[in-house]
Amino acid sequence: MGKSPTQRQGLPLALALWLAIATMPGCAGDGGVPTSDGGGGGGSSATFAAIQQQIFDNDCTSSACHSSATRAGGMSLVAGEAYDDLVNVAPDNPAALAAGLQRVVPDDPQRSFLLDKVMGALSAAEGSPMPLGGIPLRADQIEMIRSWIQNGAMPDGSS
Repeated sequence: MGKSPTQRQGLPLALALWLAIATMPGCAGDGGVPTSDGGGGGGSSATFAAIQQQIFDNDCTSSACHSSATRAGGMSLVAGEAYDDLVNVAPDNPAALAAGLQRVVPDDPQRSFLLDKVMGALSAAEGSPMPLGGIPLRADQIEMIRSWIQNGAMPDGSS
């Protein structure tokens, strides 16, 4: 009986299976990149409620940042205020405004300043990456925001 390509290359089958499983895209809730199709693009758990709970509440609403009291950048990211302060709202930053960006443009991640801020894709005039002075968001968190925007930036995750 012939050997499989994996066995011919000297890689033990158990290691090959482990590598295949370890590199598969994660499902929502297991730390992988959440997706609308259960694969790798960020949809079903990319709801505003999930972003609020998993990102804004943990990384953005300290007393010095985007709380109801301080409203850094003229924006609160606390529950009940964040959506209205983000979607279809012009940024306070003059350079971003001049570039035609809004904080969040439904269906258009390229014109959504929020995404630029969390990715750190900024010109010097567009300020600092967010969260300011904190640990940058993980790739799966950024993908959750991007996917939510791409899928219409709905307040309840529906489309």
